[in-house]
Amino acid sequence: DHFFYHPNTAPFIAYRIIQRFAISNPSPRYIREVATAFISGKYKTFGSSKYGCLEATIAATLLDREARSAILEADPFQGGLKEPLLKVIGVMRSMEFSPAGSRPATRFNDMAVLIGEMAHDFPTVFGFYLPSYEPNGVIGDAGLVSPESVLLDMSKNINLLNGMFSLARYGLSGCFNGFGQNVGWNPCQLGNFDNAS
Repeated sequence: DHFFYHPNTAPFIAYRIIQRFAISNPSPRYIREVATAFISGKYKTFGSSKYGCLEATIAATLLDREARSAILEADPFQGGLKEPLLKVIGVMRSMEFSPAGSRPATRFNDMAVLIGEMAHDFPTVFGFYLPSYEPNGVIGDAGLVSPESVLLDMSKNINLLNGMFSLARYGLSGCFNGFGQNVGWNPCQLGNFDNAS
């Protein structure tokens, strides 16, 4: 209870939740708004009015003007990178991917090696990246953070692109550095999805 009700808990949780659900570099006003929702347990019509209410905290995170402003989207330092695994899942959803009938479970092959992350395969107990990671270049020079960019290096970027091209051309298979596993004999034929997962 001592840590849960500590004055630093609400801003700490607010900052981390904003980074995961909205933007990498929230303003102090945005952090204060979400922290207030955490403390009061209420944000507009959301929440239970109890300290630590996550409904109110998430509502404040997603519905705040800083998370939804079209004007702020024009700012190159606003927003955050999408994690590589979420990019792959997003492409699969946009392609309306459905697993083969004979293989109802979708299996990825070596995603932690190929793109730097896989669900439930964290390299440490702290996750894939540090919330305060400052990359080299313009973002780091401006004193801003970009936690997800710790996963970006040349080989992982190339693997991500190769895997997405393979996904579009051959389905979820291992063809030409794809994310799946090859099944059957000579499965790498353009447009042939029979042997893909």
